[in-house]
Formats: sequence, C-alpha cells, structure tokens
Amino acid sequence: MKKIKETNMDSMNRVPFADFADGDVFVTREIGEINTDDFCLRIKDFGSIVACFGGELQGEINSKHFVLRCGDFLQCSPNSHIVITTKSEDLDVVILGFSLSTLSKTLVGFGNIWDFQTHIDKYPVSHVKDERAREAFRLYYDLLELKNEDKGQLYYREIIKSLIRCVLLELITVMREHDYHTPNSEIHFKQASIISKRFIHKLIEADGKCHSVQEVAKELNVTPKYLSTTIKKASGKSAMYWIHKYMAQAVERYLRYTTMTIKEISVELGFDNVSFFGKFTKQHLGYSPKEFRKKVVEE
Repeated sequence: MKKIKETNMDSMNRVPFADFADGDVFVTREIGEINTDDFCLRIKDFGSIVACFGGELQGEINSKHFVLRCGDFLQCSPNSHIVITTKSEDLDVVILGFSLSTLSKTLVGFGNIWDFQTHIDKYPVSHVKDERAREAFRLYYDLLELKNEDKGQLYYREIIKSLIRCVLLELITVMREHDYHTPNSEIHFKQASIISKRFIHKLIEADGKCHSVQEVAKELNVTPKYLSTTIKKASGKSAMYWIHKYMAQAVERYLRYTTMTIKEISVELGFDNVSFFGKFTKQHLGYSPKEFRKKVVEE
C-alpha cells in the first residue's frame, strides 16, 4: 500500500518553493520530487487548483482516475487524496491553494458551497477549450509572478489575493460550461448560508469522526431540527447524507492507504464496535472491510 503523506495550509506556507503564501492562499509552480511508486498526498484544510500548461499528469483523486493535460484544471477539495501514477518530463503546472474561508467568500453570489462541492466530486478535471481563456490564465500567472516581486509595495498581499480570487472566478465560469448550474435559492444569504458553510467546515475538520446531526448541531449552537432543515434546503440532501459521505470517504482512505487493522480503523473513526463498522462499510462502499481491502490489492 502507498504511504499517505498529509499536508495542510500551515505546512504549505513553509515550503521553500512556494512563490507566495500568507495563510489563506499560496501559489507555486514547483511540485517538488514525486516518486510515482509511492506518492499519495492528502490535503487537509485547504482546497487547491492544479492548472496544467504543458505535459501530462495522471493519477487518482479520491479513487477517481484523472488525466491532466495542457488547458486542464484539477480541482481538489479539502480532505482530498491524490495518487500520482505517471508524470511526463515536460510537465508544467501551477498550483493555487486557498483556505475554506477564501473559497466561501469567492462563491458569494455565484452559487453555494454545496453546488461547488458536488460539481468537483463529479468532474474533478475541467478543460478550457477556448484558447483565449487559456491565454488569460497564463497571463494571470505571469501577473502573479510579476507582482510577487513587489513584496515591499503597499497592498502587496491584497493585490496577490485579489488576483487569485480572479482565477477562481474564471474557473467557476469554465465549470458552468461543464454542467455546473447556480440555483436561485435564498439559502445563499444571511444566517442560513453561514450555518451551511460552518456545517461543511465541521465535517471536513472531523474527518469522518462525526457520526450524528446532534453532535454537529451542538458545536454550532443550533438545534438538530434547525440544522437538518437548513442543510436540506441548502443542498437538496439531508444532513445525515453529508455526514455519512464524509464518514465513508474516511473509511475508504484508511482501508485503502493504511496498514491499520480493521479493529484499529474502527476505533480511530469512533465506531461503537467492529460489527457496526462492518455494516457501515458494506452499506456505503458495497463491500465488507476485508472484501474492500482484497479488491484494492487486486486493482
């Protein structure tokens, strides 16, 4: 099994090859050394976009195969797992990373976080067909590089972050051309929108260890009924659907990428007992824990 390497926004702020990093966003054209035999990266508390300007990169994101070529963008949501299988010598990519708060602010008025999350789960790679649009992305990065030389300039950080926000908005435009729609829901606004964003942030932070609506509602200081109603209205799915989704992702990751025993995983993820863990895995992954691991080995 591949060994999981975890990274978060704090560690990305300290990498020596980052072109810009300030705690909310980072930009880099370097990806460091990648050994395709054992490369498996989990990004924890930030999202990222990998823009390809040349060459080819292949792998899996959350167990879904992807191929990244010139003009493609790979969207990685928080808690994503990326496995790299092949990388061409002429690979030319730019990586933009952004905190959850940066993403939430960018999406205001352009669709809620649920639509964005659902889309990138279904289509992790977007392709820019228009050559002018590709050139626009190249120019954005060239401008980022240029402005990054002005570290002493007034409003330096604000300018860099604004440019990155522009790239995110451009990407959302590309996504809309790929079966992404913005609903006319009132949930985008005020308190309900805030609760929705805090809910998904809590699930990301819990990393599969949150098992009930009551548990999250208590942390958000709202009633379980209010939380359930809000999330159903915001996403079209129940709060338990999203809780189970994040639980299942964590279960799959531990079974696929660690050598922990089934009992150890059950305890780590907060299941009451191994029997319940097995039933949950069978229901949400289609296999018992032992069967799933056997399937991974045979892949």
